[in-house]
Amino acid sequence: MANGADMYYIIFKNGTTEDLIKHILLHKSLVKALDLPNKVDTLTRDRAGRQAAFQLMNEGDDGFEEAQAAIEELTRDIAATHLRGYETMKLILDPSLHEPWEDVVTRMCDTANYVDENGVRHPNGPARGRLLPNLEFCYIEMVRWTTNKRNAAELQTLYENTCVKNHFSLTSIQFINRKMVLNKYRPYLPCLKLEENSPAALTRASTPLTDVEMCPILLTGLLQPVTVAYWAYKGHGHFPTDVEAMKRDLAVIEPQVKLSLHDQSKANQNGNSGKKTGKRGNDSSSSRKQRGTSSRREKKRVYKLCEKCAKHSPEVKNTHNTEDCLKWNDDGSPRERKERKVKPKSSASFKKELHAMFTEWSCKNDKSSRRRDDDDDDSTSS
Repeated sequence: MANGADMYYIIFKNGTTEDLIKHILLHKSLVKALDLPNKVDTLTRDRAGRQAAFQLMNEGDDGFEEAQAAIEELTRDIAATHLRGYETMKLILDPSLHEPWEDVVTRMCDTANYVDENGVRHPNGPARGRLLPNLEFCYIEMVRWTTNKRNAAELQTLYENTCVKNHFSLTSIQFINRKMVLNKYRPYLPCLKLEENSPAALTRASTPLTDVEMCPILLTGLLQPVTVAYWAYKGHGHFPTDVEAMKRDLAVIEPQVKLSLHDQSKANQNGNSGKKTGKRGNDSSSSRKQRGTSSRREKKRVYKLCEKCAKHSPEVKNTHNTEDCLKWNDDGSPRERKERKVKPKSSASFKKELHAMFTEWSCKNDKSSRRRDDDDDDSTSS
């Protein structure tokens, strides 16, 4: 650290897009803690002053070479300070990600043929260079490690505006704080504006929303009773423009709304408890169940035991008594079982059964037809 204090941080190896963006924010805080931007500004101003004085000097004047050497040294210090910002990223990355990070820096900063933030390619221009402001382009390229969506910012906006709703277990303040954190992640998501040949009129979806844009989105994501109470509390013609002011108003409104909802649900439960369900009382059914279970328990269980099977086949010894054993003889030899011979039905007997079935069916149809005729006669006579 700049003040000599130690700083501990977590090494990123793998994780979600949000985890990676958190490490990007950690890197930005490290760059700020090391005071690198201020050092670059100080060195740049010092070099500009020396260059202005150097231009008034001639080659043979006293101090000419010293001034030139001082300017070159300041230039090297500025470049080293910029480079330290890129090297600091390796401190919070796993060694397996050092090479991918170098590849990102090479493509974003050291390559002349690049596409800028507006989708315009610069084939003949100089490379961006490893400067601290150009870290922003490397951050967006890093996020592509965890997502392959070119329109990740557009998809995130659609998801937040249509699917993310506040849960009853969370307060409105917690919901709003979470949405504001997600809003801060937008600049690091790839968007269609970064694609080559993107339309000039296309807006950049990765731009964080302002408070005026966030307030209506936040209100639509809250619980409906809370939103209705907020508009009723603020009155007609109110337009929210400050998220912090809206949070203060919701801190007053929400407890009252949830208390009234709780009282209403409790009153509905008490009202439904007195209604008759049309079923028999639980007391009589439970008493019958108790009597039935006690009577069954009082019955003594009868155990069966076959001594022959206990000796030769103990797995079935409790299925029958000794006198009913059909598996073993008294001398221990297995009994021979006669196979049943099932005689197939003859064709004559099958025809008789089929004839009897059709006869019965026709008699039933005759009786039903007679009943219909009698009903028709009765209706006509009346």
